[in-house]
Order: sequence, then structure tokens, then C-alpha cells
Amino acid sequence: MKWILIFLTILVSASAWSQSRRSVNIEDPGFSNGKKLYDDSKYTEAIPQLEQAVSVAPENQDALYYLGLSYRYTSQPQKAIDALNKLEKLNPNYWAWFQYEMGIAYTDLMQYDLAVERFEAFMKKFPHEASKTKFLHQAQYKMQYAAQQKSLLQLERIMKDPVKLSAVVNSPYPDYMPALDPTGSKLYFTMQRKATKMFTLLKNSGMNGASHDCCPSRSIREITKAQPASLQMDS
Repeated sequence: MKWILIFLTILVSASAWSQSRRSVNIEDPGFSNGKKLYDDSKYTEAIPQLEQAVSVAPENQDALYYLGLSYRYTSQPQKAIDALNKLEKLNPNYWAWFQYEMGIAYTDLMQYDLAVERFEAFMKKFPHEASKTKFLHQAQYKMQYAAQQKSLLQLERIMKDPVKLSAVVNSPYPDYMPALDPTGSKLYFTMQRKATKMFTLLKNSGMNGASHDCCPSRSIREITKAQPASLQMDS
């Protein structure tokens, strides 16, 4: 009789555990809808769906991740940081791109020391593969930018007259906003040149070449979706 009672207790416990596991694995419609809207770059519409998913399942790491990114891409840096901090507490080895996004969010809030910490964490954990080198360079550039902002903001603001350099550097058109790449070997700048077919298409569509930090480019969007929570990174 004793062994029968023990067997029944184990059976009931196993059944309850199995039911609990099934309830956790049932995909929340709010997350599914929010993720689809995120994939379609409809970040504002995605936010309430993902907020619902997080309220239903506070430990849904993917929901927190995409909610944080949606906040970031709709210019809500503090909310992005709050969501991604919760994600980090649940799983510090989640796909490292969240560290990069937190670095951008802290930069937007002018909290440069915290931004540098996040970019450093990103470069440490992000895969060092040839196909992903540009993202590491990008983070390094952003980190250097954040590191220099404190001292730069304290300098006296003096606008000097621009000096046109040789044709090796400057074009015949207005050039501005020069920036070196992390290796110091390439100079990037914005140039206003005569209308081209692409320029006309962009102008007619109402686009002005917005930075990818506000509206992620295709490559950025792809890298943010690279790893779900089930594929954790090595620490």
C-alpha cells in the first residue's frame, strides 16, 4: 500500500510539472503579433502587443528583447534601457546585440560612461566572425564617440571657417560631417551633389537619409533577429 501511494504521488507530480511546462511553451498571441509588427518595422504598433506579452509572461526573454528594441527605435531610450535591463537579469548571455542597443540608448540620454560599458560588453560577447566585423567596428566607433563626449562638451564652442582640401579629400560639391572609421584609415562624410535618380526617388518619398540609429538599415534589422532566447551565447 505504501509503495502504491508513493507511485501515485510521483505520477500526480509529474503530471502537474508536465502541464506547467506545456503552459509555458504555449506561444502568447501578443508576442506573435508584436514580433510580426517588429519584423515589418512597425515599432509603434508592436509596443502594446509586446507589453501585453511581457505582462502575461514577465520572463519571456524574446518579448523583453523586441520590446526594448521597439522602444529604442521609437526614441524612448529610458524605456528601452528598463526593458533590456530586465532581460539581462533573466539571461546575461542573451544575444549580445541588446548590449549595443543599450549603448545607443545611454548615448541618447548623454550617460556616456554607461554607454561605454555597454559597447565594451557588446564587443566582448558578440561573435568575432569575418561576416560580422562591420558591426564590431560600428560599436567601436560609437564607444569612442561616447568616451570623448564629456571632454568635447566642456570645450569652448568655436566655429571656424571651413577650409576646402584637395580633390583627394573634398569633392566639387558641399561636403560636411566628416568622421574617421575605427581604424583611422578611412574618412566618411556627407555630400550634397546634383540630383540623381535615387535622390529624386528619396525626395519624392519624403525620406532625407535618416541615420540607421533611428531607423535600422536592412543589415541592422537582420542582425537583431539573429538569435532567439533558445540559442544563448557563451559567456
